[in-house]
Amino acid sequence: MTGLAKVRAVMAAEQTPRGQPNWKRLLLICLLLALSTLVVYWPVTRHGFVNYDDTDYVTANPYVQAGLSAKGLAWVWHSEVARNWHPVTMLSHMLDCQLYGMRPEGHHLTSLLFHILNAVLLFLLLWKMTGAVCRSGLVAALFALHPLHVESVAWVAERKDVLSTFFFLLTLCAYVAYVGKAESRQPKAEGNPKSEGRSSNQQEPIASHRVIYYLLGLALFALGLMSKPMLVTLPFVLLLLDYWPLGRLKLHTKNLKLRTFLPFVWEKLPFLLLSALSCVITFRAQQSGGAVLDVNNFPVGARIANALMSYVRYLGKMVWPEGLAALYLRTAPWPAWQVGLAALALLAASVAVIRLARQRPYLAVGWFWYLGTLVPVIGLVQVGMQTMADRYTYIPLIGIFIALAWGGWELVSTRRWPGRNADVQSAVSRISHPQSVGRTRGAGRLETCDTADCKSALPGPQLRRSETWGLGIAVVVLLAACMIVTRKQIAYWARSETLFQRMIAVLEGNYMAHYNMGNLYSRQDKLAEAVKHYEAALKVEPNYAEAHNNFGEVLLRQERFDEALEHYLAAVRLKPEYLYYFNLANALVDAGKPAEAVANYQQALRLNPNSSLAHHNLGLALQAQGQAERAMIEFRAVLQLQPDYESAEHNLANRLADAGRLEEAMAHYQAAARLDPGHAENYNGLGICYAIQGKYAEAEREFREAVRLKPGYSGAQSNLGNALGAQNKLEEAIPHYQKALELDPKDFQTHFNLGVSLLRQGRRDESKAHFSEALRLHPDYPEARKALAELDARAGQ
Repeated sequence: MTGLAKVRAVMAAEQTPRGQPNWKRLLLICLLLALSTLVVYWPVTRHGFVNYDDTDYVTANPYVQAGLSAKGLAWVWHSEVARNWHPVTMLSHMLDCQLYGMRPEGHHLTSLLFHILNAVLLFLLLWKMTGAVCRSGLVAALFALHPLHVESVAWVAERKDVLSTFFFLLTLCAYVAYVGKAESRQPKAEGNPKSEGRSSNQQEPIASHRVIYYLLGLALFALGLMSKPMLVTLPFVLLLLDYWPLGRLKLHTKNLKLRTFLPFVWEKLPFLLLSALSCVITFRAQQSGGAVLDVNNFPVGARIANALMSYVRYLGKMVWPEGLAALYLRTAPWPAWQVGLAALALLAASVAVIRLARQRPYLAVGWFWYLGTLVPVIGLVQVGMQTMADRYTYIPLIGIFIALAWGGWELVSTRRWPGRNADVQSAVSRISHPQSVGRTRGAGRLETCDTADCKSALPGPQLRRSETWGLGIAVVVLLAACMIVTRKQIAYWARSETLFQRMIAVLEGNYMAHYNMGNLYSRQDKLAEAVKHYEAALKVEPNYAEAHNNFGEVLLRQERFDEALEHYLAAVRLKPEYLYYFNLANALVDAGKPAEAVANYQQALRLNPNSSLAHHNLGLALQAQGQAERAMIEFRAVLQLQPDYESAEHNLANRLADAGRLEEAMAHYQAAARLDPGHAENYNGLGICYAIQGKYAEAEREFREAVRLKPGYSGAQSNLGNALGAQNKLEEAIPHYQKALELDPKDFQTHFNLGVSLLRQGRRDESKAHFSEALRLHPDYPEARKALAELDARAGQ
């Protein structure tokens, strides 16, 4: 047997041909991947939502909570969430709400299932491209179980990661199928009997299938971009795969020309156009949302330094995943020596993989996969305040895992042992000299075998049994370590409090985590704890407008008005925006300073003239100052902007009633009652209008409805007594007066009216007691003084 024949024999023994896959083995690996991932991540199905972007995506998003509604389906295509446009992701959240409601376990389960699917897809994709079962399985297992990927799976708001990666992998699968059809259309060599008798019609189905796979890849890519725009680097990944393992792009040939490379670029042009469109949409969305920092806030030099350091730090966390957290904030500038060392390390690694690309192409592909797919989130265009994020490694680390798996396999399998695999080593040696070996093609033609092609086709010499066991044990230990650390990391995502505590523990002075913890405690009415965290946040970052604003709100609830106003004023000074002027004005009203509030409401309206809420609250402030006409103008402005604003209808009706414009007032009370049939005050106001007109039966009907809706409404109880008394229904009126006084013993008018009803029944002593109480509560009450005088006069007769 010749040396080359022995090489082929070794290959046949070590690797299942792609045309004859061992389906049982593949199925077993898929099941192990799915089961191990499910077991490790199962605790997430018992987690709740967290108050960290989950509010934007689900818990405070009415469109999402409504499920797959027509209104939501229309909204999703033209709206931005968390400063991003990703309609497919939002549709997935809507579907979750349709299926599970607001039960968080269902939402977490969906993300986990996508993660499992991604791991299985990655394994099958790599196996399909390389035929290497074990190495493909190792890459997929590292992807599934590495703790850096916990954030993408355990955080409901990061559904976009697992969903976009699902479409990313499906796009690669469609591309591989397209390439397979393209290769099958290559013309057979002259003299090859397999090519004889093939008609052009037989190639038409292959061509049509090729187009279908290409278009399918484009469609899947578009869905991926609409899940998360980080996929814009996918065309670059396709070019890498063309080089290895698909072997279409021969960059190592000596006579490389531009025209050899250009067809592959033209082939990716539709993908590049989709990427460009996604970049434009994403940049506009983030810029309009104020998320993109300009060079004044974050200079170009600092961005480059952070990018270089982040590349190295991600690799460090991959090797030793310690101190993982949901947010890594920018702190002091990186020391120049550290940045220089990082740049040198990245450059050295890049040069090394390029030099080794001919013999070990997987190193170049894995390394540049990592570098390239991180570009959109590496911070050159800075969005937000983070320097890096674990979730950003979800796709990029696949490249490093590929390099490690294939490199580790080759490192172990090519160790020199005396007398071991001599034939294989001899054959490989001969292959390195193309002139010494060839392969026949067609009718006796000799074609040289390119060194890199032949070596890349070899899976490597067989491992000894001891080496196989040793390698297997090492892999098991590695994956077990990943599972342990991942399980620990998952626990931090159980609820908001543990998540923020972890962020604070990992990075001292994490003002964003303190701010979020303050918000959490504020919502839980733990005001003292909230104050501590807001103070901690502002100690580190005194120019944090949002923290000043929310701190002011907590202080206001504690009735610490002066301190609250200081923080609201600080927020306005730092960010003179509508929201902060509006909140400052509200605080001034609560502090009893309506005149100052008016000026701030007006400034808020200059910034946002269409704010119905600002017009409404300005109307209330003017009303508090006794400026009824100006208040009515604001309430009418509200109704022009928002006709279904019930509170504006009610307050306008009140002012019209006070002005004696009863017909207009009644129309607005009725409109308010239609908008909110459960608002008792609308029926009470309508009853008063009827009573003023002497329509006591109609007034009684409205007051009874108010009392039915709100039995503890003392004013309605008293007014119902008045309406009944006016109709001489004294026996019915008296219990309502008494109920009103139970609710509000200091209501001097009700005391007086009850005294009148009792007097009309001849119950003089009881009536005198109520007249006396009315006069005690309100010494300047002339009617009560007159009634007492008349009783005393009658008693003296």
